[in-house]
Amino acid sequence: MDPCLIDSNIITEILKGNKEVLKKARQHIAHYNTLYLSIISYYEIMRGLKELEKKGTEARKRSRRFQGQFQEFCYENKVINLDELACRRAADLFAHLRSVSKSDFKDSGDLLVAGTALANGLTIVTHNRKDFEIMPGLAIEDWLEE
Repeated sequence: MDPCLIDSNIITEILKGNKEVLKKARQHIAHYNTLYLSIISYYEIMRGLKELEKKGTEARKRSRRFQGQFQEFCYENKVINLDELACRRAADLFAHLRSVSKSDFKDSGDLLVAGTALANGLTIVTHNRKDFEIMPGLAIEDWLEE
């Protein structure tokens, strides 16, 4: 097991209380003392929770409960800010993917998350393998796979 950067879909599973993902997260924390997440994943989670707030009273209550849980989660773990090295690694990935004729490849937050993982020597944990597997040099785990 290597130190991991968890992306937003894994964070969502943790907040929902997915037992299998929580078990793997606890194992990781026992070994490394923390989970890492990118500031990009932080934004993606907050964006979704703010959007949920607009869907009525019950959704607003749920959103606020999850926001509290998420803030506590971030306090207990490590949010990695975007820096120059991560941006350079993301730009390298983008240039490489465009050069190998992935003309349909679009710039995305996933590139910044991947750049953050590469710049910090972290394995990315995601259930979104399809978008990350095309990025060379990126170690990937999926805590939702059996």
